[in-house]
Amino acid sequence: MQQTWWNRSAEILSPGLRVDAGARVHCCGELRVGGKVLIGRGATVSVPEGSSLQFAGDNYVLHGSQLAVGFGGSIRIGMRTTVDRDAIINGDVRIGSDCLIAPRVFMSSSTHSFDPTGTRTIRELDRDATREADVQTIVVGDNCWLGVGAVLLPGVQLGSHTVVGAGAVVTRAWPDGHQVLVGAPAQPLPQPRDQPA
Repeated sequence: MQQTWWNRSAEILSPGLRVDAGARVHCCGELRVGGKVLIGRGATVSVPEGSSLQFAGDNYVLHGSQLAVGFGGSIRIGMRTTVDRDAIINGDVRIGSDCLIAPRVFMSSSTHSFDPTGTRTIRELDRDATREADVQTIVVGDNCWLGVGAVLLPGVQLGSHTVVGAGAVVTRAWPDGHQVLVGAPAQPLPQPRDQPA
């Protein structure tokens, strides 16, 4: 299967960008590549008109991953950050440098309304959602590791030097710090107490 390109542009054809066979890149918006970037086989990248995707450089988007920028939004990925297999990053997202995004991590900045009265269907609410009100940017600091299957909900701000354990669901902001978040909702793993001498 050959790679598929829509709307080729000089920015997409940047010397540092390598797109493996079978990867799909759909770009009507802005794609900036600051250095070497690999889009692996089977990965999907979508940048609609009015949106932007920025790679700082030395980035890998491995096979099966999906990067889908929200309309009018942007995804920014820092230096030496890797997005591993089958990860999904949707909407308006900022990821720092030196991060590891493990397989099957999911993050989306979009939310949807819910009508507890039941007078409107989920599909009606989804269709009528105002994008500006329903987008809450996700921010991941530098030197973070998001474990296999971790989920970051809209509006999460994850401080630098944070590990998110496998399968954890991060529902709120966490400050910078050398901490490990586990569980659903994610909470810091208790630090071991010092042993008596």
